[in-house]
Amino acid sequence: MSPACRSCAGSRRVIRIAIWHVLHDDVPYCDPGADYFTKRDSERAMRHMIKEANSLRIAVRLEPIATT
Repeated sequence: MSPACRSCAGSRRVIRIAIWHVLHDDVPYCDPGADYFTKRDSERAMRHMIKEANSLRIAVRLEPIATT
């Protein structure tokens, strides 16, 4: 099975699961939003951004912003 085919199969599965939950629980679909994974695991998102920058040969140093 080609990678594109697996990707389509995975997408179809996710859509089927979402539809099943909407129909089974009789609730409207709630889109989690574009930043769902960033909010869910911010450390992982930060590591991914650093890895992407490093692949472009850009040095990155991230410092947390102090909350007031």
